[in-house]
Amino acid sequence: MSSIPASLTAWVRRLREDEISWTFARNASGAFVIGGLGQLAGFLVLLPLAHLMGVESYGIYLYVAAWLQVATMLAGMGIPNAAQRFVPEYLATGREAECGSFLGWANRRVLANSLLLSAAGLLTLGLLHSRISPETLWTGVIAALALPLASGVMLRSRLLLALKETLRAKLVDSFRMPLAVGAAVLIFWMADARLSAAAAMVAQAASALLALVVLGAWLRRGLHSAVSPGRRSEARKLWRGVAGSLFFIGAMGMIMSQADTLMLGAMRGTTEAGIYRTASRLAMLPAFGLSAANTITAPLISELYSQGRMADLQRLATLSARALFGLISGAGLCLLLAGKFVLGLFGPAFTTGYLALAFLTIGQMVNGFCGPVALLMTLTGGHDTAARVFLAAAALNILLNSILIPSHGGIGAAVSTTSSLVLWNVVLVVLVQRRLNIQSVAIAMLRV
Repeated sequence: MSSIPASLTAWVRRLREDEISWTFARNASGAFVIGGLGQLAGFLVLLPLAHLMGVESYGIYLYVAAWLQVATMLAGMGIPNAAQRFVPEYLATGREAECGSFLGWANRRVLANSLLLSAAGLLTLGLLHSRISPETLWTGVIAALALPLASGVMLRSRLLLALKETLRAKLVDSFRMPLAVGAAVLIFWMADARLSAAAAMVAQAASALLALVVLGAWLRRGLHSAVSPGRRSEARKLWRGVAGSLFFIGAMGMIMSQADTLMLGAMRGTTEAGIYRTASRLAMLPAFGLSAANTITAPLISELYSQGRMADLQRLATLSARALFGLISGAGLCLLLAGKFVLGLFGPAFTTGYLALAFLTIGQMVNGFCGPVALLMTLTGGHDTAARVFLAAAALNILLNSILIPSHGGIGAAVSTTSSLVLWNVVLVVLVQRRLNIQSVAIAMLRV
């Protein structure tokens, strides 16, 4: 037994001697724990939320929240993701003034975009007010007003990740929603009152406001010594080009992750969409490691590639893929076995979403096996090629949804989403290997 501590100590010593392995392991351990606890907290909050709201109001809330997520991505226009490329690159090469210029440009653009989209959303709701229920209308109004807050949170969270402040960013991203919505659930439960979709959206907006303040304070401290104020930069054309490509990729990714819920709600009603959305959220529980690993690997990929350290980049990709696949496959198998029981905790009607849950979970397992393949393309100059791949996958997603949802409902939506997810992962694995000579998968495969 005494050999076990000695072996463990020796293993940790070897790990610390490898810069890439130690950086990944040190940040990953905390990010995985925070991400996992955050996903669990979010799931535990959804249970009483569904019971307090009822299936209809719960469906409205999730449907409007899905639209808010789409609008937040549109307001970002790819700029938050571009920050994960440019900020680490500028800081690693001593270009602090250029970094300051980028940050000022990013903040102004995201704020302007979010205000325009908020106004457009309010106008659209005004035009549709006679065709939607009052609860849907007011939930939508609150979501539109909360859009600038949500967009600011997204940008500042990505900036913290670019500065390798992974744990702080994950802490806010993982717990702000569960805590706020959980507080609303507790208040309405103690008052023995029904929780409306609009009230739940108010709690979500309040969490965004608090997160904006906290993230802003952390960023000011983190950037004060690292970045000098910058003037108008000639690199704006490059920033717009990269952000545009990353926005396009993000838009295609958003289509593949949200089109199922939005098209299902439009074709079969918000109640069925709410059941499906619950299954979809549950299927994402095993993938908490994917988000955690990506937040760690993104700035490291940009830094290593800009310095030409390709052997270290391969090692990082392998570490990330193996950690992802181990976590997702283990949790996914548990979910496949217990998924119907877990869905039943939300109410008897939710068990109809089990087959959709199974298809979506299998898709996430494939996603984990392929590793950080999208980041390896987009953060090393291959964003234009990746954009074309995501366009093809998004087109397939919409086509399959339009064919399968009318006749098969949530199961058709799950098959469509899983098919497009597997398609872009497999294609990008091949492209990354050919372009960078890097294998991103968890288990080494034959060279192609």
